[in-house]
Amino acid sequence: MTRIELQQAVLTLPSSERLELVHALWESLPPQDVPSISAEELALIDEGIREYEANPGDVVSWEVVEAELWPKG
Repeated sequence: MTRIELQQAVLTLPSSERLELVHALWESLPPQDVPSISAEELALIDEGIREYEANPGDVVSWEVVEAELWPKG
């Protein structure tokens, strides 16, 4: 099976099974191949969490973001 055939087969799986596969693939990576998070990236993540905790009602759903990035039609 080629990589493209494998990818097409995987995309037919239910979302939950694809997510399990992603997790299994990630966990199979050797530690030296896993990208590290820089201090700046970690600070941005922490800032985002603090902003969410301070204003949870300001969250925009993925559906809204997706529609704005890739409008249909």
